[in-house]
This record gives sequence, structure tokens and C-alpha cells, in this order.
Amino acid sequence: MINEKYYLIMLFDFYGNLLTDNQKDILDMYCNYDLSLGEISDSKNISRQAVYDSVKRSETKLKNFETKLKLVEKFGVIRDSLNEFSNLFLKIEDNVKDEIVKKDIEDLKNMVNEIVNIY
Repeated sequence: MINEKYYLIMLFDFYGNLLTDNQKDILDMYCNYDLSLGEISDSKNISRQAVYDSVKRSETKLKNFETKLKLVEKFGVIRDSLNEFSNLFLKIEDNVKDEIVKKDIEDLKNMVNEIVNIY
């Protein structure tokens, strides 16, 4: 199982735009800038409890979106499959002698790597 904060960051990346602007701003500071609740409360001029409540409400919303849509889960499956695909190309490439086929394999491998890097 992946670390809870990393999972929250993934959820935020996928579904963050579905939050209110204030929730998005607070969660961005919490996830992407790794600010503490106190630092966020000082920055937003609100209580630590208000920040905590906002983070928890946002987290619940994001988890509900994931339960319904499963985009993060599907992303993980696609990413893992593409990595396996790339590894298979490496194995095949080692056994091919024909330069034209090697070039085609290299092109395919580069396309898979581009897709992996997008995600």
C-alpha cells in the first residue's frame, strides 16, 4: 500500500479541480508545498482547526471521487503495464539481429517511455 500522503497527492492531482477554490488552495499548500497546519493557518489567517477541517473534508471528497471514478487506480494499472511493456522490449531487443527490426523496437520503446513520462 502506498503512503497515505502520497495517495492524497495523487488524488489531489486527479480530482483537485473539483474542490472549491479555498479547499484547493489549502490542500495545495498542504500537499505540494508540505506546509504544516500552523503555517497554512498563518498564511490564510484562519485557525489551525479550520485548516485541519478543510484538509479532512477535502480528503473525504477526493476519496469519494476515487471510489466512484477509480482514475488513480486505473492510472496505476496503466503505468505498471507500460513499464512491463518497456521491460519486454529490452528483452526482445537483446535477441534481435535485424537492424530494421531493432530500429522499430527502439521506436516502440521510445513511444512507451513517452507515455510513461506523461503519467
